[in-house]
Amino acid sequence: MQKQPVIFVDMGVIGYKDAWDKQEQLMQENLKSRATVSNLQPADNTATTNYQPQTTNYLLFVEHPPVYTLGKSGKIEHVLIDDKKREEAGITERQTSRPLESRTTACAPKAS
Repeated sequence: MQKQPVIFVDMGVIGYKDAWDKQEQLMQENLKSRATVSNLQPADNTATTNYQPQTTNYLLFVEHPPVYTLGKSGKIEHVLIDDKKREEAGITERQTSRPLESRTTACAPKAS
């Protein structure tokens, strides 16, 4: 198996949603690349049956302000800190597309 290069990106301190959106953008670019190659395949699949288009690999480093992420089944009621305390602490919440098992997660320095 051939080693694939990994692009390191230090995104610094940015908002959770901005970091999420950047990851989504990079994933969509890789999916688009794969789709383009698939669309170029001959109808009989003879030339590129075993061909896997190379995607770009990234390692993103990011720090974001405190946030509660709510998975698909997560609700703000699952967060055990009230709105006022969250606002005072600068904590936001974001709905994510994580699976059902993952309701609510605290993402912050010293999160416990």
